[in-house]
Amino acid sequence: MIEIVLHGGYQRCATTFLQEKVFFQLKEYECLSKPHDFYFNKNSKNIFLENKQTNTGQNYELMQLQNEVFPRKYSFQNNLPFNLDYRMKKYKNCLVKAIKKSDKKKFILSDETIFDRINYFGDTNLLVLAEIINSIKNEMDLKIKVILTIRNQIDLMSSIYSFDHYRQKKNFKSLDNFLEKFTSPDNYEYGEIFNFYDQYKKLRFFFSEEILILPLEQLEKTPQVYFNRIKNFLNTEFKISENKSVKKLSTITKKGRSFALRENKFQRTFEFFSKIHSFLNLFDFYKKFYQDSKQLKRFKNSLREKMKFTKTGEIEIDYFKQKKVKSFYSESNKAISKESGIDLGSLGYF
Repeated sequence: MIEIVLHGGYQRCATTFLQEKVFFQLKEYECLSKPHDFYFNKNSKNIFLENKQTNTGQNYELMQLQNEVFPRKYSFQNNLPFNLDYRMKKYKNCLVKAIKKSDKKKFILSDETIFDRINYFGDTNLLVLAEIINSIKNEMDLKIKVILTIRNQIDLMSSIYSFDHYRQKKNFKSLDNFLEKFTSPDNYEYGEIFNFYDQYKKLRFFFSEEILILPLEQLEKTPQVYFNRIKNFLNTEFKISENKSVKKLSTITKKGRSFALRENKFQRTFEFFSKIHSFLNLFDFYKKFYQDSKQLKRFKNSLREKMKFTKTGEIEIDYFKQKKVKSFYSESNKAISKESGIDLGSLGYF
């Protein structure tokens, strides 16, 4: 039997930490998606190539196809034909090929962007992934497990806004507008995005009843409990050194909590060339040219290396805002706490 562990979000919940420090080092599992940043990280590239993947071309193709099946909103070419069914078949076939070619029976497909409904089409992605998984089940005996990473909503929303400040400021103008959109009783469409219980029920319905809920606060307060729960769920062993613990993502102030605003001066440049690349990538002649062009890849990677975020300011979330957001999601947080057996109340969720 083949086992696939799906981990699709939420973002800003120590997902990168899990991908690079936990999933990456599991000897029994092969990563079908992230951590692909190792391709662009000079310091980690050799580790990635030597210790984990033997067929980098195949994994690169998987990641490219994943980006096509689960496109970004801000790079989506809505003025051109979009044959999703064709892309799904290509991605599914590539997944099956990777699974059959591997000497492993366990796999992890981890990418927080898959269920992201801020910058991606999260609800559509969930349906698409469910159809792909069901199609694979017609070809092999498959067991699905799901990992859902969460974080109390006020910290999660504030972190998304501050980390992705350049884009969210364009969309919402200010943090107050951002928070108001997601906590207004008259705008349930937005509020549902951070309703963990609703997401939990969807994941159970489409994929599996074996779902591991991983709150970021548990990692910060009792890391050993957090890691033991992962070990038990995956039936595996791994070690995390103390110097690899997750970084604190916010600071406590007299008025509440503060988050660093992050931007980089190459954001607009990279965004401009990304749009051009996304458009041209729809044409076969460009795909062939891009695959064979070392100069273009060097240029892209040089831009990536310059994409270093720097602190440009801070946002402060006062106790009134914290209370308002906590109250808005209190009942749904109690529901998922009861159903999952995790005491989210002690972690500040209600």
